[in-house]
Amino acid sequence: MDKAERKLKLPLIIGALPFLLASLDAFDQGSTVLAAVNLMMTAANWIAVRFVSKAPEMTSAVIYFCNALVAAFLSYDYFQQGKQGLPYAWVVAATVFLVAAAVFYRRARRGRRELTNQGQA
Repeated sequence: MDKAERKLKLPLIIGALPFLLASLDAFDQGSTVLAAVNLMMTAANWIAVRFVSKAPEMTSAVIYFCNALVAAFLSYDYFQQGKQGLPYAWVVAATVFLVAAAVFYRRARRGRRELTNQGQA
């Protein structure tokens, strides 16, 4: 694995870890639906690691957007449970994932636009 590929895959692997830990916490609290959603996000991140080299920008954008949605949902759930600091950490995580999704989406659009312009020339 070269440096560029590692640079794409490492954030996806690191992004899967909080969802894995949150799923374990949800199972412990008896919330199987929340645990299942977290496990699906963990699996989606791990699957994306395999396919990120084929379409790096768009794959990362989609996964980070999904991560942001699930992180926001987790934050809401923790607010409803009356937790103190944990919901704010998930709000920060959701914001970071959303910004990362926007950055990768813009890169994907720019790359696609450049390919169309080259085809017209």
